[in-house]
Amino acid sequence: MSALGRLGSTSRPDAVMPLAAIADDPAVRVRARTAYAFGRLGRAEATPTVVRLLGDSDRHVRDQALDSLGSIGG
Repeated sequence: MSALGRLGSTSRPDAVMPLAAIADDPAVRVRARTAYAFGRLGRAEATPTVVRLLGDSDRHVRDQALDSLGSIGG
């Protein structure tokens, strides 16, 4: 999980793709941390994936995605 934290704490545009690749992970915790990391990243390029996470089956993931969308500015 620390790799997610490191990716999310950068503002590098190349961090979006690795995060997007794990946004569909079967583990709820991974999806929630990914949504959180997108918010910390703050890159507009992440918006489509974060919007998709708003429809996740888990409430925690949806909540994290909503918070992240606010941080991104979408």
